[in-house]
Amino acid sequence: IKYYFGEKTPSYSRLFAYILSSACGYTVDEKKQIYDDDILCKWFVEQSEIPAFTFKVGKKNSIMTVNEIEPIFARLLESFLLALIV
Repeated sequence: IKYYFGEKTPSYSRLFAYILSSACGYTVDEKKQIYDDDILCKWFVEQSEIPAFTFKVGKKNSIMTVNEIEPIFARLLESFLLALIV
């Protein structure tokens, strides 16, 4: 779970990332590095100054089937609901 998207990332974003992690079992990415695919989240955090999170799921560079998506979605559903509250 990535939570850091630049200098305007709220200080409590890390705590929330760990709360989301405890709900789904995914690890928190502690790297303070911005990648090309983080541009939308970085823009969102800069404009709103509220937390943003990305969840990296599935296999690298492969399209997932519906049968692969359903168990992942079930695993992440509680975290998604928590993210709405946060």
